[in-house]
Amino acid sequence: MYIILAFLLLIPLSALAHEGHDHAAPPGVEAATPAVVISLAGGRAQTLDIKTVPAHLVEVAPMLQVYGRVAALPERQALVSTRFAARAVEVLAQAGQGVKKDHVIARIESLVFGSDIVEIKAPIDGIITGAVPVAGQALAPADRLFEVIDLSEVLIIGQVYEDADFSRLKVGQMAQINLSTTASPIAGRIERIDPSLDENSRARNVYIRAENSEGRLLRNMLVTVSIASGDALPAILVPHTSVLGRDGEPFVFVKVGETAERRSVKLGVRLGDEQEIITGVLPDEEVIIQGHYQLQFAPALGK
Repeated sequence: MYIILAFLLLIPLSALAHEGHDHAAPPGVEAATPAVVISLAGGRAQTLDIKTVPAHLVEVAPMLQVYGRVAALPERQALVSTRFAARAVEVLAQAGQGVKKDHVIARIESLVFGSDIVEIKAPIDGIITGAVPVAGQALAPADRLFEVIDLSEVLIIGQVYEDADFSRLKVGQMAQINLSTTASPIAGRIERIDPSLDENSRARNVYIRAENSEGRLLRNMLVTVSIASGDALPAILVPHTSVLGRDGEPFVFVKVGETAERRSVKLGVRLGDEQEIITGVLPDEEVIIQGHYQLQFAPALGK
């Protein structure tokens, strides 16, 4: 029996370009021939505490991959400066310190004889970042004394190049920010899209707003963003932790009777804790999720 599957066509582009993941429907796909077959008979499955879950077929939308940079929201960053020549009398906040709005962060005095000491207060809740003055330092008008940023919510500024189908992008569309192959993704939403291309890069900026209360997104961090860009199509998903060899040729172990078959797989998109498998595994096959690390070093049948 053949099962109609969907796969993602990966389109490599130049650095800082997007990657598109588009589904297609081949006439049928069979499970890959296992490279190694390992016996689980004689109590080996119990010794290794082998556990499995069935690969399952679900509807997955093709994804547009966008490279982006983390930035503070404009309304959540503030620069503190003085409008007159002065001297720093006392500095009460340092880089990396959290402050509340109206918290006194420094005291300065004008160089005009007889002037009162002026308190400098934090304009917003946030964290002090960058260089700060030191006590006794001379301050010129418009010198930056402090920068305060609030990264509890951030913007991801991504670039989509002119060969992309811009009609796929809409304000309000959900996005997924990916930090690494092991960290859980962060949910975001498209807040705005530039109306035109940049004349130099030939790219269009897309601004994705994301919640960041855990502080996982740092300003100027480079991330990839996955944006659903079409109708959902069938795809096979397995737990992300079942995939081994990600830095080389990825593979999984599939339990077949009293054997474990090592299958090379082609990966699609990651969806939270699950991974799309384009080729190598069929729906309802039992993918090993525990004990598979040890199986990498077990002898194969016939050896």
